[in-house]
Amino acid sequence: MKKFAYILFFISSLSANAQKSSTNSDVNNLSNKLNYRVLNAYQENASTKIEDVFHYFQLLTDKSLNTKVKNEIILNINQLFNNQNPILLDITSENLDKIELEKLIKKLLISEPIMFKISNQNNYNSVTLNSWINNYTLIKTKSGFNKTISIVQTIFMEEEIKQFGVNFKTVWVTYLGEMQ
Repeated sequence: MKKFAYILFFISSLSANAQKSSTNSDVNNLSNKLNYRVLNAYQENASTKIEDVFHYFQLLTDKSLNTKVKNEIILNINQLFNNQNPILLDITSENLDKIELEKLIKKLLISEPIMFKISNQNNYNSVTLNSWINNYTLIKTKSGFNKTISIVQTIFMEEEIKQFGVNFKTVWVTYLGEMQ
């Protein structure tokens, strides 16, 4: 009888832990951590970062800019991706192979001028623990020819400790992730 009581107690504690774990994963979803308006503001901010990165990509193809300016642009690009080297679409080629950010930057530096325009943005899907998916259309103009590209990009959101004067505060920061 004592064995039965221990087994019953063990099973009930496992069940309670599993239920608690399930509840925690639901709470950790960004949609549940932040109210809709706050999350939407971060998503809009990420949309601006997407526009910024393509503007930077376009500037890298501008032969009139000197090396110092291009190095600053590369630094800004890396900060948008949190200094990671994600896999992106090779927007310099026609077949849109996947390529690391670092290699894409090198290709843009030697590319003929390319213009980029973003449209049909603001489709936020699949909000998870620390990310969401953003769908948008990129219009690439190279040598007078336009190409329309549908892109799916992961946007990451992380908590970081930032210093404000003598005070430290935990804030949310968005970063661009890989493209498909």
